[in-house]
Amino acid sequence: MASYDTYRQQIIDHLEAEHSKAMADTIAQLIVENETAFAAGVSVLREGDAKQRQRMAWPFSKAWEIREELYEPYYGQIVDWLPEAGHDAERRCFVRILAHAPLPVEKLGELFEAAFQWLSDPQAATAVRVWSMDICTRIAEMEPDLKREVALAIREAMVHGSKGMQSRGRKMLKRLEK
Repeated sequence: MASYDTYRQQIIDHLEAEHSKAMADTIAQLIVENETAFAAGVSVLREGDAKQRQRMAWPFSKAWEIREELYEPYYGQIVDWLPEAGHDAERRCFVRILAHAPLPVEKLGELFEAAFQWLSDPQAATAVRVWSMDICTRIAEMEPDLKREVALAIREAMVHGSKGMQSRGRKMLKRLEK
């Protein structure tokens, strides 16, 4: 097994070489090998330069599809990373994971605040808004006092949203009506 530093350097070398689906797949496979490789991937995602963080978001998201259990200790930390996510790729990666993952109960307030802000921001990337819609709906199902506010934000997002956002919005509104 390679060392943490070796994994980290391999990841950076792949990120610097190209930005492609093949690169994302290669890094995703690399970081799911073991916890050391995963920790090295997290390090690049959090401590790399802006280009490395942006490029690392895609393989980090793909790796979640392969070995979700590696992420369990990180869900709370991912919420902490939301305010620092400087690029749409990072935000999209984080909210996509959190939209499907068990929600960290101790971080629901911070998570709701970030997701609601992106849902309500017409300038935010569509994917970020759609995944944020999912997160807000899930939290509102746990905290029924938020249902009205979330439904209002979803309806507003749907007005000028893409067809995909409108479709997801209708599904989320049905869930909120229950």
